Amino acid sequence: MITDHDVRISISAEVPAIARELQLIDDRSEIFKSISCLAAHTKDMLAGHRTDEVLRCFHAAHGLLAEGSQAVRFAVINLYIDPVSRLLEHSFAPTPEVRTEFIRDFGTEYYQLLYAKTV
Repeated sequence: MITDHDVRISISAEVPAIARELQLIDDRSEIFKSISCLAAHTKDMLAGHRTDEVLRCFHAAHGLLAEGSQAVRFAVINLYIDPVSRLLEHSFAPTPEVRTEFIRDFGTEYYQLLYAKTV
């Protein structure tokens, strides 16, 4: 199980392009800033049409979602899936491969966010 303190290490191993940036994150807010950093990198790579790097980011986030503690899964859903899905839906037309991979990895959580009812 990936705990709050393992998030930075896990992301650094999967996405070496942001490993140096992740090292600068304060331990007190590691989980939130690390996942936000991954989301920002993913969005930058989506805008630059760097499909290989986008898929690497998806894989890292999916690993956190699948193997993370409850807090890690909650952070991935709210700090990664939500903003990345908004970019995929509203900012530009992603390649079919990117959209397919996103839905394959995060479909359940994405549809829950999309159809969530507020009370």
